[in-house]
Amino acid sequence: GQMKYRKRPRSVPLIRPCLDAKLLTLQMLGNGDEGWVGGFRLVAGAEKPEPVLLHYANGQWQRDESITGEGTVNAIHFAQGGGWAVGDAGIWRYYRGAWSKEQEPNPCPETGCFRTYNAVRAINADEAWIAGSRIGLCGICVPQPYILHR
Repeated sequence: GQMKYRKRPRSVPLIRPCLDAKLLTLQMLGNGDEGWVGGFRLVAGAEKPEPVLLHYANGQWQRDESITGEGTVNAIHFAQGGGWAVGDAGIWRYYRGAWSKEQEPNPCPETGCFRTYNAVRAINADEAWIAGSRIGLCGICVPQPYILHR
């Protein structure tokens, strides 16, 4: 038989301020003419990384600085009418063209603990499933699965 060749992948340059970003998640929308990518970047002197979110539109990537604070963006997912971003930076919802921080339940009301979100699946603009883990604040505590549904 005859061999068929696929097109070679091409690199799309990122914007200068994010050349040091570590990218962890990506979703392209429509015919690939819009998309989002998330991750983090290390900041000199800071204890924790800073979240990074890039938006692809009009043929170029631009940094979206809506997701603020400390931590990472581990996963993003969009569905009809909206999207979600999750990670150490918390839970963020994209609705009507803007990102806003979601109110989170206390993952361990009895003892206190640290939580991280590793995956999200948007059902629609108002509903999503989020998976991650939580770990107590003790020296011998082990991570436990943690799932949220909004």
